[in-house]
Amino acid sequence: MALLGLSLRDEGITCQDGSDPEQALRAKIAQLPGNAPIVILIHGYRFTPERPHRDPHALIYAMEPARAHWKLISWPKGLGFTQHGTKDGLAIGFAWPGTARANLGEVALGRSGFAKVYDRAAEAGHALANLLEDIARIAPARKVDILAHSLGARVALQAIRCSAATNFGRVVLMGGAEYREKAAACIESHPGTIEVYNVTSRANGLYDHLFQRFAPAKSGLALGRGLARLAERTVDLDLDALPAAALLRGRGHCLASSEAYICHWSFYLREGALPLYASIFRERHLWSPLDLQTAQAAAPATPGSRFGWPISGGIAPA
Repeated sequence: MALLGLSLRDEGITCQDGSDPEQALRAKIAQLPGNAPIVILIHGYRFTPERPHRDPHALIYAMEPARAHWKLISWPKGLGFTQHGTKDGLAIGFAWPGTARANLGEVALGRSGFAKVYDRAAEAGHALANLLEDIARIAPARKVDILAHSLGARVALQAIRCSAATNFGRVVLMGGAEYREKAAACIESHPGTIEVYNVTSRANGLYDHLFQRFAPAKSGLALGRGLARLAERTVDLDLDALPAAALLRGRGHCLASSEAYICHWSFYLREGALPLYASIFRERHLWSPLDLQTAQAAAPATPGSRFGWPISGGIAPA
């Protein structure tokens, strides 16, 4: 199977099926063709392996989500991974405890459950860094890509900051819940050839504002406001910007418009989004950050907006 489920628990990283994580990694990687990608999937806030109804392994990491919900879609399937065999690569679902409740005293001090999980995401980043170093020891020549959503972006960025491994490949951050200055510092601190794709959307604007309001620091700008370009290593990709839309359409990727003005999950729910990220991981020659920077700057911007009135509308429930 092209899926491997790993969970961060009190005792460390465990396999979803109860097997030894290192042995499972070795077995899966040994079966991979030379050009097949390894992609680590990282969920955001409110998913956790500790609660069955919020377990990402049964929901967004599964080939078929265990329950029907408009917000649940299979990330591995959307990225082109298959249920059987490893010819299409290996998707590693990394689950971490993304839920927390604040008691009355903490609320009185202005500390929310989200703020507690924001801090915990840094700890998960340390565990992810160890996992990447394990993969580097098992397969030194292989690059490892990452797809992360929301607070999962902070997990990925913290792994970049504290990892000595140079096997980072491409990191796609969807609606990253982190400050852009901190993100830039994490990327600049890493010696490898990492490439970061900061995917933003107007539909996430409210959530960027809420992040700046409720994250512990309460200062600085969110990643949704754009990540300063770091030479050839990063690029901002606004799914709703007309130049980006023209560029993607010219490369055969026609993304549907977001169905709601406000939605934190349109980064992977909208039609065409996951296939776009799959192409970034699988057709690497087409999507270098520098190439995208240049192409977006040159893309014609036609008058008007990609937004219409909401179809499903309203603020999407958490």
